[in-house]
Amino acid sequence: MKYIFKSIVLIVVFALGGCKSFLDTEPKDFLSKQNYYTTEDHLNRALISVYDILGSNNTYGSNMLGRMGLDADQAFYGRNEKTGVSVYETAATDPLVTAFWQAMYDGINRANVLLENVSRPTMNEGKRNTIIGEAKFLRAYYYFLLVTNFGDVPLKIKTNDSPTETNFPRVSKREIYDFIIKEMTEAEAMVSTAGKVGFGGKISKSAVRGILARVCLHMAGHPVNDVSKYAEARKWAKMVMDPDPADGYVHALNPSYKQIFINYAQDLYDMKESIWEVEFWGFADGTYSESKRVGSNNGIRAHHTDNATNDLIGYAYGYIQTTASHFMLYGSESKTIGSVVLEYSNDLRRDWTIAPFYYGAAHNGAKVYPPATVADMYRRLSGKWRREYELIKPKSKNDTPQNYPLLRFSDVLLMFAEADNMVNEGPTPEAVEALNKVRRRGYGKNLKAELVRNIVITNQGTGYPATTTVAITGGGGTGATATATVVGGKITDISITDEGSGYTSAPIVTITGTGGKSATATAVISQIAATKADFTIAEIGTKADFLKLLQDERTRELAFENLRKSDLVRWGIFYQNMQNEAQDMVTGAASTWSVHSRYFTNVRQKDEVWPIPAREIGLNQGLVQNPGW
Repeated sequence: MKYIFKSIVLIVVFALGGCKSFLDTEPKDFLSKQNYYTTEDHLNRALISVYDILGSNNTYGSNMLGRMGLDADQAFYGRNEKTGVSVYETAATDPLVTAFWQAMYDGINRANVLLENVSRPTMNEGKRNTIIGEAKFLRAYYYFLLVTNFGDVPLKIKTNDSPTETNFPRVSKREIYDFIIKEMTEAEAMVSTAGKVGFGGKISKSAVRGILARVCLHMAGHPVNDVSKYAEARKWAKMVMDPDPADGYVHALNPSYKQIFINYAQDLYDMKESIWEVEFWGFADGTYSESKRVGSNNGIRAHHTDNATNDLIGYAYGYIQTTASHFMLYGSESKTIGSVVLEYSNDLRRDWTIAPFYYGAAHNGAKVYPPATVADMYRRLSGKWRREYELIKPKSKNDTPQNYPLLRFSDVLLMFAEADNMVNEGPTPEAVEALNKVRRRGYGKNLKAELVRNIVITNQGTGYPATTTVAITGGGGTGATATATVVGGKITDISITDEGSGYTSAPIVTITGTGGKSATATAVISQIAATKADFTIAEIGTKADFLKLLQDERTRELAFENLRKSDLVRWGIFYQNMQNEAQDMVTGAASTWSVHSRYFTNVRQKDEVWPIPAREIGLNQGLVQNPGW
């Protein structure tokens, strides 16, 4: 069953027809608290408006997708802006930072209004409690985003009806975290189980528990450093990993890493893996839609005019370009086939997370696969959200129907492993197994099959038309597909569009095109079966060693999902890591990309948090600016 959250906007209309009308004290058309919130439907619509903040342009709908520096050392902003939060040249007047602050407090205020009026309608108390739980959780989540990005912030848990009451001082980070944990804990008892909810766009007990684990890890780390919260983080993560005591629902990893993101592109739910996600649907020109820019901002760059109407590729700005260090973190191996040297990673996540191709100069869908030189590593873009997998057509230039993950089960496993390591002063078998589950999936172990990873052209042939086809047959497997690029009648490239599965030997590649002759190619299958994914305790060593493994695994698994900067901050290594990247990029990148090194060289210690928006300080006499800003 399909569930789509739609935006609900409550509009206040005043009739200003003349002086007498302007001075009237009684509004003629006004959705006030007195004449709204009187039915169960009113409450549900108000709750949708609280959810709606998650998908706004100022949050996960656009700005947070590559434009606010949240990917930290994983990537850099690959456009030409020289100032702004996107390149760590932030100011208190930055429009994206200001809009983010306002969006968070807008969501908080919507939740406050709902919670203050939730008892008014006559309705089933169980349904009322579910609404209360979801509203409390969302309000707490918006405070979590505020405290991790601004530090101390005002705590507003009731609506303000007085136009003269404008003094709201900042509250300490500890107090904000205490409030978040209290609210989310209360919400956990009130919302439905994941099995009952059935899809990732709505809050479930699993979502609350997983985010509580994340909150507790942040409170345990820098700058609050309340290490007692590691035990709480472990507890909440373990509750997600275990069968739900209420209905036995069990979360599990999707066997295929790339399928997670294809599901987001095609509105397919997999709540066992994707526990909580922001839902989008349709496209901008549709009569009914809730589309935003997942895959447009953070996809594989294809931004020339003809791609605006290209239903194969789709238009994408490609704001996120990876760093060489992030690329190399997945490991790299080579294999020689004839005179051709192939470069690949046994970690299947790399070439999905970091696109191994870019669209060529013809802008007609042809993919160009660069070599693994340092300069070309910086060329590579975020590849998780690929517009080619979208089903809705025609494809909008800017807006997409793709969903965006807020909590995946692999994140829960890694959070458990980290918390367990800290609680037990070193790795335990349970923690190592949680890490290894994520790694096995990353290395394709859950697929239990070989994949077609490369196709090498051994003869380009002559006389082939643009409509030349490529067939992959035999080898004991199924599902592998590829497309040919033809230039001057010659086969210049064969791009794999699906790696397939189950191959026990290299399949046969057949190239067919009217008038073409002599072209041949050889398929190369992966070496998954020979690849070691698991770590043992003996190999890991100390608590510090295991933490470093987990830090690296989190960036491999969760890259470009808006978690990296806050992770680095809580680990106390944000500034150092950004300095390291600045040095690498200045000395190691070709001049084409080193010009973007300002993304890293601009960073100062104060950039752990953003400045309090100047507009808010002007309106709120109780606010003071963050140190250094």
